[in-house]
Amino acid sequence: MGALAYSIILGPRMGSGPNGVIKSHRPHSISNVMLGTAFLWFGWFGFNAGSALGANLRAVMAFLVTNLAGCTGAMTWIFMDYRLEKKWSVVGVTPYG
Repeated sequence: MGALAYSIILGPRMGSGPNGVIKSHRPHSISNVMLGTAFLWFGWFGFNAGSALGANLRAVMAFLVTNLAGCTGAMTWIFMDYRLEKKWSVVGVTPYG
C-alpha cells in the first residue's frame, strides 16, 4: 500500500506522451541491466532448488524447471520483440527493460 501511495504522489513519468502513453525509456547502462537480470535468475535458482532442503532429485528437478521456464520465457519475449520492433534486443528480456 505504501508503494501504491508513493507512486500516486509521484505521478506519471516525465516525458509521458499524449493520452498517458509513455515514450520509450531505455536503460542507461545495458550491462548493469543484464547483471541485475543474472542476479535475479541466480536468486530464483537458490529459492526454487533450495526449497527442497537437500541435494536430491527434487532439487535437481526444480533447478531444471527454473532454467527451462526462464529460457522459454526469454526466447519467447525476444521473438515477440523482433516481430513487433523488427530488431533483436536483449533489453526487452530483462525485467527492467
